[in-house]
Amino acid sequence: MKSISLLLLTPFLLTPVLSFAQEEGVAQYSHTFEILYGKDGADAVIEIVKRQNGEDPLPPGPGFATVSRTLTFNSTTSLFHTTEIQSFEIGERSNWEYIDTTFVDFKKGDYSQWVEFNADAYLIKDQLPEFSWRLTNETRTYLDYRVMKATALVDSSIVEAWFTPDIPVSAGPGLYSGLPGLILMATNEATGEVYSAELVDLKARSNIAAPSTGRAISAKKYHQIKKSEMEKSRRIYDKLMREREERGYAP
Repeated sequence: MKSISLLLLTPFLLTPVLSFAQEEGVAQYSHTFEILYGKDGADAVIEIVKRQNGEDPLPPGPGFATVSRTLTFNSTTSLFHTTEIQSFEIGERSNWEYIDTTFVDFKKGDYSQWVEFNADAYLIKDQLPEFSWRLTNETRTYLDYRVMKATALVDSSIVEAWFTPDIPVSAGPGLYSGLPGLILMATNEATGEVYSAELVDLKARSNIAAPSTGRAISAKKYHQIKKSEMEKSRRIYDKLMREREERGYAP
């Protein structure tokens, strides 16, 4: 995993408070993401069948949804998870993908992620993505912590993160990491995601264990499977739409 030299930081980060900094605790985040109903896969089939049977179509969903997630961290590992099981879609992900647990090992530079896709459970194991963070001089106070802004280009999209050097761990929500301080806020406009810490408890302690169930697979292989399945569902959807038109159903 790419490291960032403290020599790049402003004096704001080099104050004596680091000697008293905590290196473990629990943070609660609000995770807001865009819901995209593109009629891929199962939803498309269900809606077509409902209309053909004269039933009401699926109700439109909200533009955005928010769930609560918890990050347990220490100086070498972190565990990010939620207990709210539901189906949702982030960016181009299908609405049958659910990312439940993300375990990160900063020392080894890798991660494990439990994902459910199309009713199958996967255990993604791979190297942490490298974020080419650009540190800025923008600072503010958030949750009574001094935070500093950093940006990175991820898949042609700008990711903005606000981290605090007062908690000198390179952890953050999801796979966002690699900064010299805990990431308290992160936004990705391309995927419509916003992570906002709501509280940080440096006295709380909790076990950090990597997920162990699901089909072990690399991130590259998982994305290949997901792409193939989504293309398959799209072909099914297109076929149903053609048959619908041939039978004289209004679009």
